[in-house]
Amino acid sequence: MLVIAKSQLESNQKAPAKKAYQDLIAKYPDSEAGGIAKQRLTTIK
Repeated sequence: MLVIAKSQLESNQKAPAKKAYQDLIAKYPDSEAGGIAKQRLTTIK
C-alpha cells in the first residue's frame, strides 16, 4: 500500500494517495508502514 500511495502521489493524484495512506493507517496503525504513512500523510496538502 505504501508503494501504491507513493506512486499516486508522484503522479499528482493526491486524493487517491491520501485515501491509501488513511486506509493503511486504519488497518495497521501500530506497524512500521502505518508510521510511515502517518508521516507522509502530513505532507499532502
